[in-house]
Amino acid sequence: MGKYELTDEALRLMARIIRAADLPHEDPAPAVAPGVRAIFDGIRDASESDQERLERGFVVCEVLYAFCRQTREAATEH
Repeated sequence: MGKYELTDEALRLMARIIRAADLPHEDPAPAVAPGVRAIFDGIRDASESDQERLERGFVVCEVLYAFCRQTREAATEH
């Protein structure tokens, strides 16, 4: 994230979640990471083509980003 000078806190949280879902033993994982991993594993296993995996994965990423935005906004309100 720092390499590309991205400052969006929601995007930073999303990156932490996806990294923890992908590499669960590397860093302390956000609580939602195992669920995100399960969703992406399900997409992989239930999709018949790479195109279908991408389409489903994009939807999950959009929703995860919205969740991260809400989470960050709620944290700054308190």
